Amino acid sequence: MYWKKRNNDSFLANSEKQRGTKIIGIVGTNRGVGVTHVCIMLAEYLALDKGVFVAILECNDHGDFKWMETNLFGKGTFPYLFHQVHYFTAVNLEYLEEIMKENYTYLILDFGEQLKGQEKALRLCQKKILLGVESWWKIGAMEEKQSYFFAKGFQCLYNLSGQGIPYSPLNKGPDKKAQTILDNIITFRS
Repeated sequence: MYWKKRNNDSFLANSEKQRGTKIIGIVGTNRGVGVTHVCIMLAEYLALDKGVFVAILECNDHGDFKWMETNLFGKGTFPYLFHQVHYFTAVNLEYLEEIMKENYTYLILDFGEQLKGQEKALRLCQKKILLGVESWWKIGAMEEKQSYFFAKGFQCLYNLSGQGIPYSPLNKGPDKKAQTILDNIITFRS
């Protein structure tokens, strides 16, 4: 694939609406809360259980997808396919424009904890999820963050003291509790 850089933002207004692509952005309250794992779990659920054409885009500088690719295949190719999900590494706004032309049913944007400079990409997301893991003694700070992100249109998903967000091994598929959460993420209301 050839990726070209464009300086106009006209695609931001209507590309995803024209194609019917649903774009979900997931960001973490801080590093290590499980954003990449939830993104992969969601993408595999959509591809393997729901049978839709899905891509997951790493919109952060963590390099997790590149690491996964090297460990899975022993080489680097861009993008790569694993469990019926297309993985794109190091995606910026220019790449996103080209990827949107591929007629995916869902695009899942993995922002990690990095939102700085992602305003245009966030505007493309029809659903925005804030993912956090907090201890009960940090609830006050969590509520402050939650108010800020609610105002920006985020749905907040918190794992309080390890009780909320289920872990599903990627090779086994989600359990019933995880399916309920994933179905809630992919439900779009007008």
